Amino acid sequence: MPRQLDPATEQQILNAAQKLWQEGGEKALTMRAIARIAGTNTPTIYRRFKNRNDILFALTERVQKDLLRALQASRSPEETCVRYVEFASSHPHEYNLFQAYKNELSQSLRSHSRSALWNSTPILKVIRKQLAERLGGSISQHTLLSLALWALAHGTATLLISKKGIPAEQVGALRSAFAAALDTLVDRRIPADNDLWLR
Repeated sequence: MPRQLDPATEQQILNAAQKLWQEGGEKALTMRAIARIAGTNTPTIYRRFKNRNDILFALTERVQKDLLRALQASRSPEETCVRYVEFASSHPHEYNLFQAYKNELSQSLRSHSRSALWNSTPILKVIRKQLAERLGGSISQHTLLSLALWALAHGTATLLISKKGIPAEQVGALRSAFAAALDTLVDRRIPADNDLWLR
């Protein structure tokens, strides 16, 4: 019977993997490097994780939980989007990891239905609920607007963390434009039947 891995050891392994990801991305993530930084050996890692993809999956889950914690205190869809961008800006490596592997994480948690994206992306769930509370109607009626808000937040986050995104002197203008666009989108409320891209 295989021995259970101590939860503290598992966290050390994930901490080591996260550090390597921050320093060198996916190329830096080797089992030997993880073992060295975690202060353990590769057989110990393999007792918990089948392979490197299993570790990446666990890191993606961790980032998703951290992101959801960062969004929890939000009281409006606009605040949720701002917190989302702030999380990405202050955790650029983790955000890139999450964007690179979130689809694999989502596929393991859902079936491949048309509505899968809307039901599996954490920020969309949060925003749809907040929109329904503010604007009325059912949560599903706010799918398109939540997608538009998320797309705006993701695009802004990507520009802010990209090395070739925008010049430093234009960051303030981008943040102001982002805030104004959030307000405009929520105030104008995308019509429920405006689903041309989803057909």
